[in-house]
Amino acid sequence: MPPWLRPVPAVKPRTSEPPLVGDALPALFRVGFPHIRFAADDDGTIDPAPATAEIFTGGWMLPQLLRPRGVWARLARAYAGNVLTLSSDPRRRGLTPEAKQAIADPRPIEPEAVPGLVRRLMTEPGTLRNRELTEDFVYALEALCGPEPVAGAIVDVLESPPPGTALPQMKPLVDDVALALGFVRLRLTPAKQKALDARLRAVVASGSKRYPIPRLRLTAFLDTAHPPRGAVVPDVLHTTDVPAILAGMKAFRPDAYPLDLLDPRLVFLAGADAIPLYLEKLPAYERCLHPNVAPVQLRAFVDAIAPFRDPRVTAWLQALEAHAIVGTDAKAWLATR
Repeated sequence: MPPWLRPVPAVKPRTSEPPLVGDALPALFRVGFPHIRFAADDDGTIDPAPATAEIFTGGWMLPQLLRPRGVWARLARAYAGNVLTLSSDPRRRGLTPEAKQAIADPRPIEPEAVPGLVRRLMTEPGTLRNRELTEDFVYALEALCGPEPVAGAIVDVLESPPPGTALPQMKPLVDDVALALGFVRLRLTPAKQKALDARLRAVVASGSKRYPIPRLRLTAFLDTAHPPRGAVVPDVLHTTDVPAILAGMKAFRPDAYPLDLLDPRLVFLAGADAIPLYLEKLPAYERCLHPNVAPVQLRAFVDAIAPFRDPRVTAWLQALEAHAIVGTDAKAWLATR
């Protein structure tokens, strides 16, 4: 367990939910789990260079929270720049020379390197940008160097963005960095968190008009008791206010980002109250998935809901037994009841 994870008493789970696994799980949820990464010492069982390359070229996969330090360092260095060569010719696609060089670099990342990597990611357009890898980048740096230098480096960019006009495609990336910042913030000491919040409130109030300051996302986690108008699922992941979470889930649009509904925090924080919403959303969710990844993501969707010992979930699993993709999974879950 990281040294900064302060012991937090577990709360008694509601009787309508499955029991939580020990005291550590509730404590981890309070500091952002699963929006967190852990670094294992390199023991020689995994070759970090090909393992890192596989993250970028192997297709969609569920987030992996624990990786060797050497993998996280290589991922962070490579993701800060241009990762893939985009071409209509399959023979020309693949890792860029720059990414290959970063992946081959065996050096650890020191705290002094964090500001440069963060600033490059947030100010220079790059290839292969998505929320999962952006969160990996932020949390990997945190796992290697601690939450304080990472949070500080992100706010430095928001306070002093580059000159000129930011390209429109930077907005989704900056929004995703802000989502990750909200969870890194939970792992700061109370004094450091208070200082960070003051800086962020100033950014929201008077930040750059030409750089895509993520005001909605920052406001959402700075005042979790009152999510801003227009908040969607990612904006309520930092709160523990059940009505706010349920309202965000009701506003969920699968075509915007279907993976939002898979976040385990929604299951933990909203609990059984979210079951009707989960069950209602599946058809629209399924229609929005890409065929190449639909099997993995649909199984993840079922696995997020199936642990609830609720008659509605049991009936839903029974109805899914005939489903072409997750029928076997539904049967396996029903066998545990």
